[in-house]
Amino acid sequence: KKFVPKQHDLPQKEPINFITYYYSGESEQTICALAKIAQKLETQNKRFAIRPHPRYPHLEQIRKYFRDDQIELPSSCSVEESLHNSSYAAGIVSTVLSEAYYHKKTVVIDDITDQPQYENLSMRDSILLKRKHTLLSDLLDNCGITYESLC
Repeated sequence: KKFVPKQHDLPQKEPINFITYYYSGESEQTICALAKIAQKLETQNKRFAIRPHPRYPHLEQIRKYFRDDQIELPSSCSVEESLHNSSYAAGIVSTVLSEAYYHKKTVVIDDITDQPQYENLSMRDSILLKRKHTLLSDLLDNCGITYESLC
């Protein structure tokens, strides 16, 4: 059985990323929209990282829109390290969001880049939506970022 450290067992340090998006194989349109969000956050000195799912890396598509320093490869750090390197853990259908919740990270549910997928989560009464979370649209609003025409 693998040991999963509790929040207080992990070294405390200042997060490197404002937000890490745990990408689980959504569309290229989603990647494009996320890249535009990343660009807008960068103008505020807020670092955005995207972490592809290890089984569905889609690296070619991701690299079309993101610089290498914005891509967090699963082989480069553990999920636990990734969570501690980020202020916010974002995604739409990623088990990492549940891990983030248990590590007391703010979970951000993407309600922007793939609205049908988000509506499906809502319709299915997803457990992620029952837990404390924030919506990506609200987080961006709080940063003064509009997202109407992302891609």
